[in-house]
Amino acid sequence: MNDVLMLRETEREARKIR
Repeated sequence: MNDVLMLRETEREARKIR
């Protein structure tokens, strides 16, 4: 797993929550 992938997924989830 790459940190970049995790960061991008986290950003997408954070935007969905907002």
